[in-house]
Amino acid sequence: MFDILGLMDLAFHKNHNPSPESAFRYKPWSDNRKYERYSINSKSFQVIYLKREFDDYDYFFENGMHLFIIGEVFPNRALLAKKGKIRAEEIFHLYEENGINFLNHIKGNFVLVLLNEDIRKCRLFNSRFGILPFYYTIDNLAFVFSSSLTAIIKSLPIMPQVDMAAVAELALFNYPLGDRTYFRNIKMLRPGEIISADADGIKKEFYWDVRTLYDLTKFSRKDALEIGAELFHKIVNQLSEDVPKIRISFTSGFDSRAILSVLKKDPENYLTYSFGIPSSLNITIPQYISQQLGISYQPILLDETYENVFDEYAIQTLLLSDCLSTVERANYPYSFEKLEDFSPVILTGLFGSELMRTFQNIGHIVSQSFIRLYMSSDPLAELKKIIAESGQINYFAQNLLICATNDIEADVNNVLIEGFGEMASHRRLYMFLLTEGLRKYFGPEVHIERLYGINRFPFLDDEFVEFLFRSPFAGVHSRVLSPGIRNRYQSQYFYAYIIRKYRPELLYAPTDHGYAPIDLLSPLAMFVVGPKCLLARRWRRRNHYREFKTEEWTGELYKRVLFQKPVNKEYFSPALENDFSSGEWLKHRSEYARAASLKVWLEMLQ
Repeated sequence: MFDILGLMDLAFHKNHNPSPESAFRYKPWSDNRKYERYSINSKSFQVIYLKREFDDYDYFFENGMHLFIIGEVFPNRALLAKKGKIRAEEIFHLYEENGINFLNHIKGNFVLVLLNEDIRKCRLFNSRFGILPFYYTIDNLAFVFSSSLTAIIKSLPIMPQVDMAAVAELALFNYPLGDRTYFRNIKMLRPGEIISADADGIKKEFYWDVRTLYDLTKFSRKDALEIGAELFHKIVNQLSEDVPKIRISFTSGFDSRAILSVLKKDPENYLTYSFGIPSSLNITIPQYISQQLGISYQPILLDETYENVFDEYAIQTLLLSDCLSTVERANYPYSFEKLEDFSPVILTGLFGSELMRTFQNIGHIVSQSFIRLYMSSDPLAELKKIIAESGQINYFAQNLLICATNDIEADVNNVLIEGFGEMASHRRLYMFLLTEGLRKYFGPEVHIERLYGINRFPFLDDEFVEFLFRSPFAGVHSRVLSPGIRNRYQSQYFYAYIIRKYRPELLYAPTDHGYAPIDLLSPLAMFVVGPKCLLARRWRRRNHYREFKTEEWTGELYKRVLFQKPVNKEYFSPALENDFSSGEWLKHRSEYARAASLKVWLEMLQ
């Protein structure tokens, strides 16, 4: 199943006000009819959930116990004989036999909900990397849980108060930290976390510690190349063998090309796609390769047709991501809706670049403010400096950070200092990425797509991430903020190695970096790759190259909907309106999108 809303009465026949009955009956859910809606009512709980016909065996009931799978569960090394997805019944019996240790037998992108109706107890189990956003709260002695924060808000009789610290952390870090959400007392499930709720309240525990990844024994480079290639081949095909047809993201980079190289399916059973404006490299390169190799390819052109419906998909993006994403990413639901008839499953290269190569995505996945904390020997002292600098909060109210200082300090201490403070700086960043950054940047993207398909991403498979920490060339071992040339390109050699081993015809076409995978296999690779990369950058600057027309698309949206209601000065600064009028917002487009998206989303919930 891909969406759920439930509530359990913890108080033994006490009255409770929340109601799940209206869940997912509003847009964008009501516009999509390619799913089935189920309702389960017992003496102690109510649950509404949505599933496709493909999402079979994701609910099991026995002796007063109910198990729901949100997302997908696969066997790990401990279940070698098992292939394909694991059914709820199998998970339930693993739990009966092994207790909490059942989690050591499974992997995937999932949240498990276990309800015991007799003793009125609910348990939530999150996967190790916790990519799927999942929320919970207690309201009037009812434990409410859902895959959608929007659904929880709409199920409550009174809209809860906005959490000022969450808004402040959006301004500082691009998203609320830890288990904080935009509303007080509504929490987000954290990676590897188990939540138990009963009449005594809520208990939290973790079954896995991401820091143990750095304790793994390293492979030699030679062994890592071969072991990693075979493991990637196994994982990609494990994620595609349970469906007759599959969609594959095929962009101009390395990640998707590596996936395509190891896929064993016949070409007639998969469809590749990419999106961008008609002249973008993300369209022209995969289109060229597909024509050369006879691969079915569908470009999703972000042209006038997309511009005409941009508002609709921008609003979908906010509702489906619970405003963890912004209106700028409206192309995701637009693209996935166009492809949903071919297959319910999509393979993408998500997380590949961020984990395989040295990290380069500062400003989006992690903010400049976070980098200041990360580089400081005293993060809390540095945080106080950032809060004192009013220019750091961009389009948010001037006093917002000061009012929320204590909460922000507590969150920074919890997610950065207490968790990883003893680690070397580059290790501390990757621990933050795996517990916060990647799931709160890419998790909303995966969540946005759920109405139109299941996104599977082999680069974040539990076993593959363990391999990366054991390989000497992965980005997790690089000098993060000052990488050398070797740091930048040695991990890309692994991509080229995979492609040469399984599908060498994919080696020769260039990537959007200006060089081809074959160039990385040259004995003098740096002398080949370096000049081509510099020429590509020069070409981009000279031709004012663009993948998207984000400024035009969002600018028109803001003009139409952003100021229909006055700016709430409790959260936002006058600059939100002034900078739009003057055009100054274009210099701070991403920061502006975060503030503008929050304003629009909060007004939709009222």
